[in-house]
Amino acid sequence: MIALLAASGAMSETIPPSIVLIVIGSVTSVSISGLFTAGLLPGLFLAIVLALMARRNAGRHDAGRRDVAPLCGHRFEWCGAAS
Repeated sequence: MIALLAASGAMSETIPPSIVLIVIGSVTSVSISGLFTAGLLPGLFLAIVLALMARRNAGRHDAGRRDVAPLCGHRFEWCGAAS
């Protein structure tokens, strides 16, 4: 889960409207709309790859199972609950 948050946080720098792209455009005198346009394709590509990787990892670790409590492994009880 932490890796997913870190990857999506890094990806947010690329997808417009991004403050980083506005700062780069104003400092280097490059068209901000051109930077936004140039950030769309890599941003969409990264979003699709991230979604596919998250889906693959969820399938490997049985994340879709509902009968196991998260981080516990015991059936039908929450972690820390007395049996």
